[in-house]
Amino acid sequence: MQADALRLNDPRAADADFDERGFRHALGRFATGVVVISTGSGERLHAMTANAFMSGSLRPPLIVVSVGQHARMHERLMGCAVFGVSVLSDAQEAHSRHFAG
Repeated sequence: MQADALRLNDPRAADADFDERGFRHALGRFATGVVVISTGSGERLHAMTANAFMSGSLRPPLIVVSVGQHARMHERLMGCAVFGVSVLSDAQEAHSRHFAG
């Protein structure tokens, strides 16, 4: 089972401006590091730190995140329509540690 992300051919994305060159540049600069994956909103917002993040495809633009099947976040991601990925800088290590627990 896979989480379904917002795709460019999705009507909700019809008005979205997508910069393929910017996407390629951003992913090319991300050699390795930490991201925070989030889903939900308000009081139902959930997030986790992950270091398994990479480019999946440029056309269509896809990313890959790996979450263990037994992790609480796995079930939450499987039940959502969209999720966010925040790439963290060295200065945001405290955020990384917060969502790692």
